[in-house]
Amino acid sequence: MIESNREEYIIKLENKIKELDSSLKKKNQDFTNAQKEINVFLSNLTHNLKNPLGTIYSFSEMILEGQKNFQFGKTEKYLNVIHNSSKFSIKLLNEFVYYSKIISHEFSLERTKVDFVSIIKKVLKKHESILEEKQISIKINVSPVNVYLYLDESIISRAIENTINNAIRYSAEGSEVIVEVFEKKNELILIVEDKGIGISEENLPKIFNEFFVVNTYSENKEKCIGLGLSISKKIIELHNGIIKVESEENKGTKLMISLPISVD
Repeated sequence: MIESNREEYIIKLENKIKELDSSLKKKNQDFTNAQKEINVFLSNLTHNLKNPLGTIYSFSEMILEGQKNFQFGKTEKYLNVIHNSSKFSIKLLNEFVYYSKIISHEFSLERTKVDFVSIIKKVLKKHESILEEKQISIKINVSPVNVYLYLDESIISRAIENTINNAIRYSAEGSEVIVEVFEKKNELILIVEDKGIGISEENLPKIFNEFFVVNTYSENKEKCIGLGLSISKKIIELHNGIIKVESEENKGTKLMISLPISVD
């Protein structure tokens, strides 16, 4: 009897050791994969910073070397190049810091009960000047008028802003952007649709990749960073939602976000 119990205990112990070994291997593989992702991410960041920083260095050096003979118009032109390159670099680093924060294991949401439609209206309000400048009209279809979700208002606003900003940036002057909100079963659906440059079938699977840009410059000649939709995707996933995109080149893009409707 004692011998039988001992053999049973040994078998259980061996099985436990196998389970721990398998778990350790999986964790090691996860760590290796995460390390690879970090290395790729940092490599992309370095690559994207090289050009603007090189431009800043080159143009400032030209000004310093020829400062006595420089005409004001030429100096002003060079300073504008330096200013724009510096602005891009700072924006890139800010986006990188923000993205690093929300993908961190230590990051947690601060959910409160918020009116989702009011968030969209606030975001659109922030874009009034660029809409007027490009003469882009916004068509809003909202049903129901008010719907409350448990969200981290600060970061969900960032996700919505990125999607609407993309629609506006890649739309031609005088075009229309459609923003639609409706309920479907236990989900709230947000659709942002533009009639802009669109995305090719080849590039569509890459659209949420970090630092991926369809065009280096948007319609208003602003240089693109390529983190906006990556940030939006992560934020939506943190809220247990889904983000998808449909697009056709030269015809426009439709971006869809679905968020679960929490029941009190």
